Amino acid sequence: MSQERLEYIPVASIRVAPQVRDGFGDEEAMLGLMASMESVGLQQPIRVREVDGGLVVVDGHRRIEGAFRLGWDTIAAIREAAGLDAAASLGLPEL
Repeated sequence: MSQERLEYIPVASIRVAPQVRDGFGDEEAMLGLMASMESVGLQQPIRVREVDGGLVVVDGHRRIEGAFRLGWDTIAAIREAAGLDAAASLGLPEL
């Protein structure tokens, strides 16, 4: 995965694909995450992948939601290398 890179990407340019689970958990937990993001910053960058010329969140759906709600302009994101399958994007070994 040597082609991955950390970037600061405009929050408004990132799309959020539908997830297997609904929502972002309970609102109290979301508010706690947002308070942490506000006081100490983002501790773990989100992961994005280029799909159809745009960027889609692969990991970090709650963090990007927090960034949206906080009105952040940019967010730290690891842009995945082109051509990764789902297992490779999660760092899993090939079978």
